[in-house]
Amino acid sequence: MKDYLLKGVTLVETGHPLNNQIVDIKIQGEVITEIGSDLDVNAEEVINLSGQMVSSGWIDAEIALSEPGYESKGKLLDDLSSISKNGFTHIGLLPNTLPLPDKGSALSFFNQYKYLPVSILPFGTLSLDSNGEELAELYDLKQSGAIVYVDYKKGITNTGLMKLALQYTQPFNGIVGVFPCDHYLKGKGVVREGITSTRLGLKGIPSIAESIRIQRDLELLRYTGGKIHFMGVSTSESVELIREAKQKGLSVTASVSIGNLYFNDEKLEGFDSRYKLNPPLANEETRLKLIDALMEGTIDIVVSDHFNCSTEEKNLEFDLAEFGSKTKDYLFPALSKLVGVQKAVEILCRGYQLFQLPTPNIKEGSLANLSFFATDQSHTAIEKDPQTELFYGESFENIGTGSFFKGMLTLR
Repeated sequence: MKDYLLKGVTLVETGHPLNNQIVDIKIQGEVITEIGSDLDVNAEEVINLSGQMVSSGWIDAEIALSEPGYESKGKLLDDLSSISKNGFTHIGLLPNTLPLPDKGSALSFFNQYKYLPVSILPFGTLSLDSNGEELAELYDLKQSGAIVYVDYKKGITNTGLMKLALQYTQPFNGIVGVFPCDHYLKGKGVVREGITSTRLGLKGIPSIAESIRIQRDLELLRYTGGKIHFMGVSTSESVELIREAKQKGLSVTASVSIGNLYFNDEKLEGFDSRYKLNPPLANEETRLKLIDALMEGTIDIVVSDHFNCSTEEKNLEFDLAEFGSKTKDYLFPALSKLVGVQKAVEILCRGYQLFQLPTPNIKEGSLANLSFFATDQSHTAIEKDPQTELFYGESFENIGTGSFFKGMLTLR
């Protein structure tokens, strides 16, 4: 591995003694050996990062890619390269692949990518074949590296199975993931039920389809104990339930998708299927409440909820188009536009504690796990495949510019 001297980079880390100061960072192999000003040390590579910023490495904790199983929609190697160049060093990989990761052996596919400067943190399914009837091999998945167990974009209808999962995972400190949506209340809905859905004549999904599942699972959690992570919270009622549960000391965490945090349902006016998301976009009042819940800590993390959709899946009538859009390239730009750079950096590092992972530090003697970014870099979101990029046409000032992890430097 090479030795690096990173010159003239601004450190951004809340609580760090050098926060917002310009520093040089010396890295030998994978370890930070010296931090200071105007360092004059020998290094194989001296990289001038003047005008750029650095923080601890970011996590995109909920992201759906294509391999194995859906290679025609994207290559994992290409996706990981893009993720690294956008500043992320870890991803929580959702279980939408084939074969479904309902046993530990299914996760061995990802071992071939361990040499890359992005760490894959796989999710396992909660049930066998994601059918909601029998528990997947949860302990085997834990031993193989799974960090959460959830059936991708499916609510668990079987209350007994949910109760059993919360009980079974406690001895090994497992996290039960929940995509809170009642299948029967959702029905054939394609957008959030409300004024906009009625005006546009689109089938609505009532907000209670989400909150009723959260309410049920919180009651189970009170009874059994354990840990629950609610994924993609998108309604005011859900926020209130989670806030109350946290105040009562229940072990519960929650995420919100960047699309639901950034857009409201007015984007549906043009019947543009790139805004057909699951969970669906809500009204402006709800969007602002989600931001407030994030800032106060009721919602713990923001995720891209990226889905490798194809033009063929999205370039259809709205009712027929697939749910989801590509978002992984714009998580940091969009989040920092909403909450500011310093807060965005702090939020994107919360996943370490949430998923019980070692928290990185920018200090001498620590492993170098770094994200690089730049501000005041006006740019407009583009898309390679028509109708697939959620943020297409949006303007941003901040952008991820690279990362350093596993002894490897990746820059745009």
